[in-house]
Amino acid sequence: MTSGIGRVPASGGRRKSAITRIVVRTAALTAVAALLLSTGERADAQTIAITGGKVHPVSGPVIENGTVLVRDGKIVAVGANVTVPNGATRIDATGKWVTPGLINSLTSLGVAEVNAVQATVDRSARGDSGIAASFPVWEGINPASTMFAPARNDGVTSVVVVPTGGLIAGQAALIDLVPGALSDMFDKAPVAMVAQFGDPRSAGSNARGEQYARLKEVLEDVRIYARRRSEFERAQTPHSRRGERIWRR
Repeated sequence: MTSGIGRVPASGGRRKSAITRIVVRTAALTAVAALLLSTGERADAQTIAITGGKVHPVSGPVIENGTVLVRDGKIVAVGANVTVPNGATRIDATGKWVTPGLINSLTSLGVAEVNAVQATVDRSARGDSGIAASFPVWEGINPASTMFAPARNDGVTSVVVVPTGGLIAGQAALIDLVPGALSDMFDKAPVAMVAQFGDPRSAGSNARGEQYARLKEVLEDVRIYARRRSEFERAQTPHSRRGERIWRR
């Protein structure tokens, strides 16, 4: 079992409440409850026992008629003979599967509601000739998105929100699908720089070969910048008219 226990965003936000990622599902894979995600702050101050289910731990064999014990938002015991303390809230998972929360690593959740309504889509930056490396897609996440609840109901508890468009689309973020403010949802940002190959014209190219060559050039520019950053910042290193490339002297 895994738990999302009070991690801090890379940007230095406040520590979020302890949330245990557990999904209780029927054998037909229809979500029945993601109870510990929906209880929010209350999970910090109670003991919960999920009993009688078919438990699929992260490692090790499946546990038939297993029990998962959660105390103060943390999983403290998983097994077939776990003692449930008096006063614990019991969840009967008989006939259901109990699994770790799923992670979707390629989504637009929170930055795209209705694709046909542009005002609800916030996943692409204009950039400069198809390059938007500094675009932080998470700044546009809507924490009240109507798309989060269906994802939780399907057993997804964490997602990577990625930008789209151009050649270098921007920076992605890992969030937990918990109720609350955006700061409560942050797990880590950024987690990746997103590049994509598709329609080369969307990235300012005419062919995929040209698109690939542009990506190689950009990566080489990054290497040069990292090696000669101080010179660049003193404006001693020439760069192209677009300001994208750093040239060798």
